[in-house]
Amino acid sequence: MAEFLRIPLNEKIYKNDLKDQLFNVLSSSVQRNPQKLDNDINSFVNVERTLENLTISNNSLNALKLYYVQLSNLENVVPDDKIQFNWRLALPSLELDASFESLLLEKCLILYNIGAIYMGLGVDSYVVEIPVVKEVCQYFQAAAGCFSQILENIKELRHNHNIFNPSFLKCLINLALAEAQECSWFISKQCGHSDSVLSKLSYQIALYYEEALREYILMNFKENWIKDIDDYLQFKTNYFVAAATYRKGIYLSSKNKFGLAIANLKYTEYLLNKIKKTRHREKIINFQTTSNDRLNNELRDNESLHLQEIPTLQSPNINPANMVSPQYVGTIIQKDLIKGDINTFTDLIPISVIESSNAYREKQEKYVNEELIKPLKEIKNNLEIFVNTDIQLHLARTIQQSEVASCKESFKEMSQLETNTKSIIDRLISSFTKEQEINEKYENKYGYLNWNNLSHSPENDYIREKISFVNEYIKEGQLVTQQTKQLYKSLDLRTILEPTTGSKEFVLLFQRFTMINNYRSTFLRNIKLKSENNPILPKLIKTYSTEGISLFPQVFNDHLKLFENDRKEILDEEVKNIEYKHHLQKLEPQTTQITKSILDSNPERYKAIEQFANVKLNIMHGIKFYEDLLMSVNDLQDRINVFLNQNKNKRTQEATRLGIVL
Repeated sequence: MAEFLRIPLNEKIYKNDLKDQLFNVLSSSVQRNPQKLDNDINSFVNVERTLENLTISNNSLNALKLYYVQLSNLENVVPDDKIQFNWRLALPSLELDASFESLLLEKCLILYNIGAIYMGLGVDSYVVEIPVVKEVCQYFQAAAGCFSQILENIKELRHNHNIFNPSFLKCLINLALAEAQECSWFISKQCGHSDSVLSKLSYQIALYYEEALREYILMNFKENWIKDIDDYLQFKTNYFVAAATYRKGIYLSSKNKFGLAIANLKYTEYLLNKIKKTRHREKIINFQTTSNDRLNNELRDNESLHLQEIPTLQSPNINPANMVSPQYVGTIIQKDLIKGDINTFTDLIPISVIESSNAYREKQEKYVNEELIKPLKEIKNNLEIFVNTDIQLHLARTIQQSEVASCKESFKEMSQLETNTKSIIDRLISSFTKEQEINEKYENKYGYLNWNNLSHSPENDYIREKISFVNEYIKEGQLVTQQTKQLYKSLDLRTILEPTTGSKEFVLLFQRFTMINNYRSTFLRNIKLKSENNPILPKLIKTYSTEGISLFPQVFNDHLKLFENDRKEILDEEVKNIEYKHHLQKLEPQTTQITKSILDSNPERYKAIEQFANVKLNIMHGIKFYEDLLMSVNDLQDRINVFLNQNKNKRTQEATRLGIVL
């Protein structure tokens, strides 16, 4: 392989103020643990220092990849133009020494060096053995991936620059893909693939070299790059077109298309004669001898046997077969990356994102209240008012013993759920508080700056806030549960079980009212829980890492789509009110008489039945409340367990670092 594939590496210029720059920018723009922030900054500066004296080696490649990962993490939390970087450039450019403030441009220069090392590894590793050639093929595709990503990135740079020339990058991309395709062609040749396949593979190689040459001609500052590369690219283009037409000629001859076969072989001869006039003539001696022999044999056989017309071939008629493509940069960076401080800057949350999250949380609460809770409460209240006290007296029916027994079982279930949920919450509070006390003990003993743990992390704050919320929530629920227990104990079951008569149709309708009302109470509670359990902050953090804050309004609008089905369901509930009122009004004449008779005959029983109905409703709500809360608490328990394990591991690491025994 040609030595000029070893494209030169750019060299970083180090200045001592990088650490101060990072601290000033990060301390004013992110929510952070001071000790963790200091550790991250030191890690970043140390990794940057490993980029001195880069060589074509896996060690240099890993150092660049690790630095690129840390740059990407940093890019997620700080503005692009707040940190200055300095380079001495080796690539074609107007500038020799470049100073700029752009994280994105810094990533581009790192990608360039990664691509350059992959190109160099491809040259150094090349051995005519299929397993090695396959690996070399991957090297060149990785290089093409790096240069392709740079080409995409420079479109997004906020300021004009003279560092990367687009034609230079396109030239490198096509050059790397040409070499990768050449590896694929070699493997196919060694594996005995058909002449038709080899012809198509060869032609694609030629197209890549031809495109590389075209972009090279368009480049500015060619004098800063490799001398005579245009001559080499022209040679490779002609050589592989010749190889393609030669294989195409052999293939056509095997299909008895002798005239076309000769036309392709003549085109091969034409290209080889062009190469013969250049300094690359010695590289084609064997190929030209073989090609001439084949052409002469085909001409002789055609003149004496086949007598087919020989057309004039103006240009090759070959469909290229592409076997390579630029590798995705994410795959390139992760491949063979030795695990170092790849989590540097990952725990930092921009203050602007936190502030936006708080503002959007308030907007979400307002939206949920105005668009969901308030309308649903109005619908619920409207039906309750319509089904007034007089109509509710039509509970004139016989309460069965089984219904009372079912109420007792539900009461026991609610009580057990209350006990279980409270027990889990108390246990969570105890374990989390104990862990906080241990951290505080060592923090007080060894100093805040020396003892680094997770007690000041965003996850810690989230768990503390969630525990507080859950604890307050169950206290409110327990007050209602206590009232329900008192109501249950005061039930007059003897009066409730007295047999009565009433309108069967009305009883069924009232049962439907009870079901509708119970469902709406549950619906209201679920909407509140849904809003609490779906904060927008994680989505804002993810969006900020890729797009900045510009898409936050769109993220919020998409976030509100969580409640679209709830809005539709509220509209359905309004329709239920209309239908229910219609059915109830049809029964109005007979219900008036029934109401009067029940009031006159047994008002105590009505009060007992009404109390029984309220108890049943409260018990049902209580069960649903504790089931939902228990589900939320179980999820929180899993999250706390993960956090506690991480914190214990971190505490052990800190103890080892300080040389102490816990």
